[in-house]
Amino acid sequence: MSNYFDDVIKILKDCKIVSNNLRLDAVILNTNGIKLYDKINIIKRTINFINISRHHYDENVNRSIFNTNNIPDNEELEKIISACCKAGIEVTLNCILPLRPTKHDKTGEQFVTEYINFAKSVGASSVAFRKQHGNLNPHRYEKTFNDYIPINEGGCGVCRYKVQSIKGLHVYWKTAVEEPSKTIKRQIYELIIQPNGLVTADWKGKLEITIFNKKLYISKEFEGRVKEVLLPINDYISKSQPASCAPVRIGCGC
Repeated sequence: MSNYFDDVIKILKDCKIVSNNLRLDAVILNTNGIKLYDKINIIKRTINFINISRHHYDENVNRSIFNTNNIPDNEELEKIISACCKAGIEVTLNCILPLRPTKHDKTGEQFVTEYINFAKSVGASSVAFRKQHGNLNPHRYEKTFNDYIPINEGGCGVCRYKVQSIKGLHVYWKTAVEEPSKTIKRQIYELIIQPNGLVTADWKGKLEITIFNKKLYISKEFEGRVKEVLLPINDYISKSQPASCAPVRIGCGC
């Protein structure tokens, strides 16, 4: 986990204290769960929701997808989610849907059902299935559940989401044309903590954010027409975000 993580959380905590100016409605942490248990006391009362990446219900298959054995196993995951719940933080398990069924999954319905059962067994509040970037058409697994009436749905010109209640759990289906930094202009949608410790505004790690004097700064490259070399993120959010803004998201890991 990045050495900047604690500093980012402290800055966001300060932002939420003056939320009338910065309009941070919620802060969401995206993470693979590594070392998350040790950070619960730091993130509580600052982080509102946590999305933990878990791309398969089978522990061994999930490790092979991540190509590492360092991610939390099932027992550790349940421990993390339990601690988050005690801290008042809801946890969603995030799954990038496979392009084709694996040898372990006979049908899309079987994969989704087994995944939901797994999520419930470890205490997750909901699950989110995300189609890989490309177009807004529903993934074939999503089509399997077309007979379930959506609880909510919406989107924009480059993204789409749908929420259903399946087997007693809220299931989110999400798809987008590209990552948010490519389509959401003049707004900071996510803070991504890269594996090398850098904090960026995009998943590819090109839009670097700097921490200086206990504040976050973003380079003028992201703004495009900013005259200053560095622009305080606190000022940028307050000027850019509308009165009813999307949550600030922190990405850490995959």
